[in-house]
Formats: sequence, structure tokens, C-alpha cells
Amino acid sequence: MATKSQLKQYFETSKIPTQAQFAELINSFINIPSRNTEDRGNQNLFFGNGEENPYIQGVRTVSKIVGTNVITMFIFSTHNNNDNASSFPLFILNRVSTRAASLNDAQATLRYCIPNKLNIDNFVMHGLDCDNSTDDEIITKVIGWEFKPFEKDNFNHNILNICTNISGTFSTFVFNLADINVEGNSKTLPIELMVIIDDNARITVDGPYYIKDTSNEDSFLMEWDALTSLLNKSYGTITTTNNMVVTRCNNIKKNYMEKR
Repeated sequence: MATKSQLKQYFETSKIPTQAQFAELINSFINIPSRNTEDRGNQNLFFGNGEENPYIQGVRTVSKIVGTNVITMFIFSTHNNNDNASSFPLFILNRVSTRAASLNDAQATLRYCIPNKLNIDNFVMHGLDCDNSTDDEIITKVIGWEFKPFEKDNFNHNILNICTNISGTFSTFVFNLADINVEGNSKTLPIELMVIIDDNARITVDGPYYIKDTSNEDSFLMEWDALTSLLNKSYGTITTTNNMVVTRCNNIKKNYMEKR
């Protein structure tokens, strides 16, 4: 798409614009807005580098379908204000919807990411750019970065205290958390677990449990992310009657933690 200065050059004195140049001129116009959603193809109000990767001065929206879900991210970038003229993310918002035009209850929480230096260096090193890279390229790269839910800040960030009530049995799973360096990225993960069970007859304390030396990293991260997504909370205290929460807590205890 030609710039305004280039379009003006097409029509300078003694020049005869070509068919292609007239087409560029027409395509540069903002068409009359229409409420007809079927007419979207004839409306050309785009930003940044056009229809494929639109952005507005350092703000980029990217989206990707994964199975039945739709990952949407709102990226606030440097907009090439640096020596390399590269646009990299400084802050990202992320939320998951569904292809059925609804929300995924397990991942509906709005999450945010503040990229660290290693995140940004890797992003730039792989030749990615918030203004020009495709949605798929950007999401594939940043999806593994640490995204945290917006939560009230009056809790201890180093403890996730889960209180459950399943058929009259009251269980409490107390996870002590730490920021762990996982492949160069900081991830908040449980390093210790205590389980307290009250069955109305007695209180049983089980633990402490610690991460196994042989735990599979990828499956452990997936299991922990599944639990925090189910809770819509990654720290603090939460009370629930969801049996799946108990199942996921016990799976983490059984498969990735041990008494020492």
C-alpha cells in the first residue's frame, strides 16, 4: 500500500497514472461504514501494516484457535522505538474464549504477563516483531511465558491455601510456593505441600511433601497450570466444593511430590 506522499507523486504534472496506481488510490480510501457484517470485505479501515497484522502505534491484538478454544492476547509493545527498530512486548493481557462464542470456564480469568529480560531477548533473537510477525508466530513464542491472574493483593503470594468440602469431608491443601527458574523463565510453583483432613471425627495431618527429584517437568507444569486455571487463583486462600480440585491436588501429591 502506497503512502500519501507516493500517491501524490502518481498524479504530478505530466504524469499519467496507471491502472494499478488508481487501484492503490481507491484502496487507500476509508469506505462508508456499514452495519452489514457480510460487507466487511469491502471496508478497509486497517492500521499498522494492513489487514493481516493490524496494530495501532504499539498496541497489537493477536488470536489463535487451539482445539475448541480461542486464545486472544492484547500486546503493548515498544513500537520499534529502539536502535534495532524492532517492536517487542512490554506487557501482555491474555484471555481464552471458545469457538462457540462463549468463555472457557476453566480459563476465563484475565491474565497478564510482564516479560523479563530473557523473554524479550529470545523474542528479538528469533526475529519476531509485534508489528510484523503473524498471530501464530507471536502466540507460539509467548504462550510459555508466565501469565498471572489479576487478584486481590491482600494475600501471602507464597502460599496457595485450598479448602474443600466434599460430602462432609473437609480437606485443606497448603502449597508453599516459590519462583523457580524453568528454562530461563520464572515460574511460580509449589515446593512443599501439607494436607489437613477433617472427617468430623478427627483431624489428620499428612506431610510435608516436597517435589520429587525425578518429576517430569512438562507434565508437572501442565498439572499445576490446570489446577490454578480451575481455581482461577494462583495464591491466597480459596474455598471450593469442586471435586475436581481435590482430584488435581491429590494427583500432584501422588505423581510429583514425596515425603522426605
